[in-house]
Amino acid sequence: MKSSIRGDRTLSSLATDSTFPRYQLGAEVTSTDRHAGALLTSARLHHTAHAGLRGEEVCMRRVILPLLVFCLGTAAVASADPITITSGQVIARAFGGSFTLTGDGLSLSAGVPDGFQSTLFNCSPCASDTPITVGLSSSIPGGDFASGNPGEVNGVSYPVTFLGGNLQFNSSSFSTAALTPTNETFSAPFTFTGTIFGCPDRDCAFAVGPNVFSVDLTGSGTATTTFRGPVPFDGGLLYSAGQITYDFSSVSASPTPEPASLLLLGTGLAAAWRSRRLRRVR
Repeated sequence: MKSSIRGDRTLSSLATDSTFPRYQLGAEVTSTDRHAGALLTSARLHHTAHAGLRGEEVCMRRVILPLLVFCLGTAAVASADPITITSGQVIARAFGGSFTLTGDGLSLSAGVPDGFQSTLFNCSPCASDTPITVGLSSSIPGGDFASGNPGEVNGVSYPVTFLGGNLQFNSSSFSTAALTPTNETFSAPFTFTGTIFGCPDRDCAFAVGPNVFSVDLTGSGTATTTFRGPVPFDGGLLYSAGQITYDFSSVSASPTPEPASLLLLGTGLAAAWRSRRLRRVR
């Protein structure tokens, strides 16, 4: 049995063409037959490899590419965790105050000349027999701090820091009806968030140029206040709020993947797909 192969027939068509001659057991095999058989085997291998590569391309389009785009896109907008304050103290007053904050690679301190905002300072004074609701929450919506002290942010030391930003402390509220001469101190847990930035000049509001640094902060601990008084007045007792002291305690936090980590994951996926595709081609 002899056969010939037309020059216009591709190897892929030979691998699937039902009209291509099939050999029967015991038939005479000539050199032409051997050549045709080798071409057929090559055509089948080529067809299989081509189908495999197409499968890899489909996998790339449907699975790996969307995941890669997600990683790269998230890396562009993600941010690392805020620094957790593990120790330090904040003194909050209606007029004035100060803070000392310490965390991983961070140490900042400054005065707060404009004071804090808090419902506690509405008791100035207040009477237990005409109670109001006050709380241990307080905030600095934004402004300059009385700084100039050395500091450290993200492990970088600064001989002088000019600071601005905002601080927010959230805690419990209570009624001044609970005040008595023997019950003037109140404590409750608090949570803290804030942003502090380093200004290029002492006056942040009028500083020229970009900030030296900007860092988001978080933390928790115990808030405490002690009222002053009582002072007898008109048959009752008057009390005045003093200050709120926030003492930070060490807490653990789960880190958010940083942009660099997400970018590394995305490039790793791309490299793994390319390596696998090259092996299949070989």
